[in-house]
Amino acid sequence: MPAYKLADLAKATGLTLRAVRYYAERGLLPKAPFRGSSTTYGDEHLMLLKAVHRLRREQRLGLDAIRARLARLSPAEIEALAQPPRPAEPAAPADVPPPAGAERWDRVVLLPGMELHLRSDASPLLRRLAREIQAQFGASAASAAPAQDPRGPATPSSAFSDGPQGSSTTESTTRHGAR
Repeated sequence: MPAYKLADLAKATGLTLRAVRYYAERGLLPKAPFRGSSTTYGDEHLMLLKAVHRLRREQRLGLDAIRARLARLSPAEIEALAQPPRPAEPAAPADVPPPAGAERWDRVVLLPGMELHLRSDASPLLRRLAREIQAQFGASAASAAPAQDPRGPATPSSAFSDGPQGSSTTESTTRHGAR
């Protein structure tokens, strides 16, 4: 069984020496056999301090509430509580809906360095105008050097059909907030 000095407990839990002493005085830790400056603490003390620190930090509980909660827990439950929380698994990008108020935009490269942006929920009239503009400037774009866009390929003209959304492979950009 490892033996910890008071300073070791403080360092292992991220608490100050003063906080560790205070928690011991308030009865959150069992008494360790007193040996003056040679007093040592065990794993039980370390787990309890980590659990107290976590309950104070994450749940903002008072010391009386923490004492009552710890009294109801088994040693295995206290040890589990003393462990740092695991980070949440990041959701797959397809599972994350756009934030509230976000707009999705389709983009079409007309010429190198020149793009046309069209909201994804644009009316059929606006989609038809985008096709016409792309057709008019597409010949100029074909004879010019290909556009180097760090965001990826431009939206194909077939994505601007007057039909329902969702069936095309339109690349969209999401903007936060309204304009």
